[in-house]
Amino acid sequence: MIVRVHEDNTVTVLNHITAQDEELFMKTNGATGWFKQITSLPDSPFANYLWNGTEVIVNEEADAIEVQKRVDQQSRDFLASTDWKVIRELEKLYLSDTELHAERQAVRDSITD
Repeated sequence: MIVRVHEDNTVTVLNHITAQDEELFMKTNGATGWFKQITSLPDSPFANYLWNGTEVIVNEEADAIEVQKRVDQQSRDFLASTDWKVIRELEKLYLSDTELHAERQAVRDSITD
């Protein structure tokens, strides 16, 4: 397996090597420069890797950022999907004996789909 090591030591796995990549790899022989030949990769749920000078390791900081992005999106989705419940509860609490509440309930009851 061939990986490309970037200037910031992040690693990209080259699944589909272009002719230009292969030419650069042959020039460096996979031992120096930007390309390395490795036998395996450590487990990373998001394929974030770093070159530590001797081997490919998991970029735990980048993985943590990816995990937080997913948590953020799940949280936003939950809040968006429950906003209507909050509104309904507030209607019950503050509008239960008003004309507006009766009108809104009649409109809700008229919906059939």
